[in-house]
Amino acid sequence: MNFPFYIARRYLFSKKSHNAINVISAISVCGVALATLALVCTLSVFNGFQDLVTTFFTAFDSQLKITAVRGKVFDGQDKRVLQLKKMPDVEVYSESLEDNVMVQYQGRQAMAVVKGVEDNFDQLTPIDSILFGRGDLLLHDEVVDYAIPGRQVLATLGSGIRVLDPLEIYAPRRGAKVNMANPSTAFVTGNLFSSGLVFAVIQEKYDASYILTSIDFARRLFQYTTEVSAINLKLKAGADTDAVKKHIQDLLGDDFLVQDRYEQQADTYRIMEIEKLISYLFLTFILMIACFNVIGSLSMLIIDKRDDAQFGCERSADSAYLFVRRTYDIVFRSVCRSCIRFAALLVAARIWLDSFGKLWKLCS
Repeated sequence: MNFPFYIARRYLFSKKSHNAINVISAISVCGVALATLALVCTLSVFNGFQDLVTTFFTAFDSQLKITAVRGKVFDGQDKRVLQLKKMPDVEVYSESLEDNVMVQYQGRQAMAVVKGVEDNFDQLTPIDSILFGRGDLLLHDEVVDYAIPGRQVLATLGSGIRVLDPLEIYAPRRGAKVNMANPSTAFVTGNLFSSGLVFAVIQEKYDASYILTSIDFARRLFQYTTEVSAINLKLKAGADTDAVKKHIQDLLGDDFLVQDRYEQQADTYRIMEIEKLISYLFLTFILMIACFNVIGSLSMLIIDKRDDAQFGCERSADSAYLFVRRTYDIVFRSVCRSCIRFAALLVAARIWLDSFGKLWKLCS
């Protein structure tokens, strides 16, 4: 056995002049161990939860998304944009067009976002992992267009997965003035039939708003020809996302914005990082309190052994009385300090929780 471990074992487990020192030492060591365990486990859970949320967004958001800095749409036939198809790191190139609409089904209405995508959308993202129902991933055929709505959209409309009647879609006519005598002339209408599928991202932003359909239907509905809302890219395996993103940004210039998945969901990831930071501060503070208790128990051990060295094995009654009194004074001060620290922890926790609640409301 190493000499330092021998000294540590001898002083930690040897018989003390008062049994309270052994008890306090054991409690302090257990406190440090449990605080460290809680810190590691909590941060691991947060990391796992962040990875789980990322998998949900991965099934709906593209790896890289290119949008216009000004305006809602841009020309998808722009020469700078078309150059992206020839990039060696790009595996899937897909256009999308989305805008706000009103959906009506059997007299019930809801506001939604129609997102028109190309037929290779299932190659762009693993959309199959968040689809539910019985049906094929079909956005259109030779006759009609199909809809894949979010599950909360159907709940708002009071319908099941299999919609019997078509969804009536209303979009404002571009540049038209509302005729009060016949307001319907200010809207472009279209019908979407049920595909037998719904998607669930487990995020209200998508599940309660979005309806997937073909990009051709979206262009007819919103009266566009070659315009798109975004260009979505999937990179080849092994490609450096940051390097490709920077190269695309330099290629397109300041008129376009290139975002990866984390930037597309910046608010959600920022909230998760704040939660992780607050939990880390909480548990670190608890660990510091446990370390102070260890310091207190070591101080009591030093005092105990100093008295042994000073007075020898035979203590007088007065010395024993002074030692016990000193020990209880140390224990009392340690308990008081722990109570004060715990009260301070509760106050700090209340302040942090209130601040986090306000931040959550602001972000949502």
